[in-house]
Amino acid sequence: MEAQPTLLLLSVSLGLAGSAPASAEPPSSQQLYGRHCESCHGPRGAGSEALKAPALAGLDASYLSRQLHDFASGRRSIEGIPLARAMVALLETLPAGDIDRIAAHAAQLPPVHLEQTLPSTGFRGRGLYSGCSSCHGSQGSGTPELGAPRIAGQHAWYLRAQLRRFRSGQRGADPKDTRGQQMRTMALAIASDEDLEVLVNYVAGMKP
Repeated sequence: MEAQPTLLLLSVSLGLAGSAPASAEPPSSQQLYGRHCESCHGPRGAGSEALKAPALAGLDASYLSRQLHDFASGRRSIEGIPLARAMVALLETLPAGDIDRIAAHAAQLPPVHLEQTLPSTGFRGRGLYSGCSSCHGSQGSGTPELGAPRIAGQHAWYLRAQLRRFRSGQRGADPKDTRGQQMRTMALAIASDEDLEVLVNYVAGMKP
């Protein structure tokens, strides 16, 4: 008796499945970054003001990994941040290991000098920054042991936005975000919007 077409197709399918080659190697950290992050943050991790994507190059891997996991878990608010909403949707599709590998790749990218037009802040900017240097370092290069990222040379628009979010409670309010709570306390200590602007321009003008 001839095999029925459906059974024949099933037999062929099972035969092909049984002889399929072993699965391909997992993508490298560079490939993961290129696939999921490069279109917004750029191949060098310099970020984009037009896309509201911060610079990632030179940030330590532990900080980047923590922020990505905070976005994925909801500890870091995405309200009013279109790019963050898109990023969370992406993170939901990635295993935790891939998220950490992306962070590791971005961390090994050399810091990028951003071309920014910034007003001079003089001694006032230096004085305001003195309250930040105990965690972020005298040169703004960050202190991984304290969970403090590199901030020198970051986009001014991004620094401004984050300080305002810390001050408003949009960031750093989650009780599980201990690092964010510490940063919120510091942001609230900034006396005025004018001081915030001077501080932002001073930090953005520091060499990364």
